[in-house]
Amino acid sequence: MSTKAIIGLVLAVVVLGGGAWYVSSHKEAAPAEEAGQAKEGTAEKGTLGALLALGGSLTCNVTMPTAGGESTGVIYISNGQVRSDVTAAVGGKQIAAHMIKNGDYFYSWTDAYPQGVKVKITATSGSTNEAYDPNQEVQYSCGAWIPDASKFEVPTTVTFMDVSAMKGPGGAAPN
Repeated sequence: MSTKAIIGLVLAVVVLGGGAWYVSSHKEAAPAEEAGQAKEGTAEKGTLGALLALGGSLTCNVTMPTAGGESTGVIYISNGQVRSDVTAAVGGKQIAAHMIKNGDYFYSWTDAYPQGVKVKITATSGSTNEAYDPNQEVQYSCGAWIPDASKFEVPTTVTFMDVSAMKGPGGAAPN
């Protein structure tokens, strides 16, 4: 299995989860009339921005196109916290990737490796905005849920490398 493919899957999870966080904290990203169109429990097709602007405590089944075909998964949203669990085919094998936005960090990991990455969220970092495409088409089915705090707990079985702490030459973050 290619390391680049695994990194791509992790980035897809970060994009999806980062988008969920961004839209939940910046409601103007999707028009209100578009966001209000989703009906609970019915399959909808629309933009990622419209899905994530729904707000409240939701769990959504999502299917989205990726470079390798299609990713499917679940997004949990509640009180500014976001979790996404996505599965995609990578090198002919199904890989599960996960992301949690909890507090000031994004945590991302796959079931294929015992190590993941964490990135500090800052008001001045453009990484979330640059990685998040609110116009990406997704298919989703959402429903209200009673939040389960355990969904937003960072796993203790994964070692996280703090990417935001890494500095390249001149103090700049690495590319």
